[in-house]
Amino acid sequence: MFYLSKKKGFTLVEMMIVIAIVAMLSVMSVNGYLSYRKSALVNLSAENIVSQISAMKSDSTYGGGNEQRKEEIKAELGGEVSDEGAVSAEGTYKCYGVSFVKDGGDDVFLVEGFSQYFESKKVWGGDDKGWVYEGCGAVNEEASAKGGHPFELDPQIFVKNFVFSDGLGGQCSNSFFMRFVPPNGGIETSCGVGSFKSADKDSGITFDVSYGKEVNSASKKTVTLNLGNLIAEIK
Repeated sequence: MFYLSKKKGFTLVEMMIVIAIVAMLSVMSVNGYLSYRKSALVNLSAENIVSQISAMKSDSTYGGGNEQRKEEIKAELGGEVSDEGAVSAEGTYKCYGVSFVKDGGDDVFLVEGFSQYFESKKVWGGDDKGWVYEGCGAVNEEASAKGGHPFELDPQIFVKNFVFSDGLGGQCSNSFFMRFVPPNGGIETSCGVGSFKSADKDSGITFDVSYGKEVNSASKKTVTLNLGNLIAEIK
């Protein structure tokens, strides 16, 4: 005598429902991962730009890329050695800076780092300034931003909507040059025409870091950097 099994398999409709649920969960998982990746990449890129700019101050003060000179300068400035010369040695100092230059009509900015030879000879700057270093020259001189190199950013990361405010009511938003000047890393700025000027303590820069050229709140960070204290806000 044969008995029919009471166990039943999935019906076609039930199987289709299960497949649909699995597919939906898969899509949600992939989209969630991609969204997280974009957000993380944008945040890291914003922090990277700020970090590279901050490192330039140290390079201009202690001599970028030369650890021995850096230690000698620190020792001399700290009064630890009596034999002076590290601070004023030729080639020790350079101005290190960053430029933001608008590239095309999408409000995208190229971000490049540069260095300039620092002339340590002092000249008379007038009664209001006294004796000052000749420094690194004007932004429109041929060798002003010599050796510029693009900041290392992911190909999908773009810098947009850049604005510099000088703290006195003036702004520039098409091109901007900022450099750290030896021996103490003071900041000088220029909008791309004429000489650099010392940055006001209330001056600052603001720009968006976005994933892709289309800026939206889900895939961008806004960076605000105060040039008076180099404190950055990323949100």
